Amino acid sequence: MSETLITKENSSTLTPRQRKALYKRKSTWAFAVSLIIYAVLAGFAFIHPYFGWDLRIENFVQTISLPGFRELMLFLTLLGNGWTPYLTVIIASIFLRMLKRKPEAFICLVGVSAIATVNQLMKIVIGRPRPSGELVNVFSGVDHHSFPSGHTIFFTVFFGFLLFLTYVFRLRPVYRWILTLLFGGMIALIGLSRVYLGAHWPSDVIGGYIVGSLWLAVMIRVYAYMKLKEQKGTVETID
Repeated sequence: MSETLITKENSSTLTPRQRKALYKRKSTWAFAVSLIIYAVLAGFAFIHPYFGWDLRIENFVQTISLPGFRELMLFLTLLGNGWTPYLTVIIASIFLRMLKRKPEAFICLVGVSAIATVNQLMKIVIGRPRPSGELVNVFSGVDHHSFPSGHTIFFTVFFGFLLFLTYVFRLRPVYRWILTLLFGGMIALIGLSRVYLGAHWPSDVIGGYIVGSLWLAVMIRVYAYMKLKEQKGTVETID
């Protein structure tokens, strides 16, 4: 009891530098733990085509029959098919560049493009097959491998970065809330969409969310470094 009180008291008297160091240490631990969890999940996915709980969850999700639900799931999936995600990223990057947000445009374009390549490599290495039509309802067949879910990674990284920027830019609260609901909702629903359509197992989606979140954290860290360097360059120029 006394140790808890001392810890709380000490934490409230930390200097800004100490708080920053503590946050950095905690975020590093969170990153490492998430990476380990993903490695374990990927290892099991390499061995097992699917898990028992994968099948139970998928069968349950595919019983959802709300009005317009199927159309919404199909629409979200279309946003991640073919050249659509590449075109979306390019347009977003150009728009950010037009707003004179050079670091944001660079991170958006390079970061999202790079994870697409990493995702393909992970799929090849793990080589997990897609859900079979004999086990679940498959709305459309896909040739390449299943783990992790590429759609989930793309939505988490791309819309997650845009969501991050809504709090970086000085937007009106109402606009920020609208964009938060929009981007956050798309990130949350894409995983459900991939399971509902029989394109992925739930464990594929979980793997996608973990990888996407880890990659997004790296992008944000690089972005913070670029902004700090940009600010230092501005100060040196003024001096």
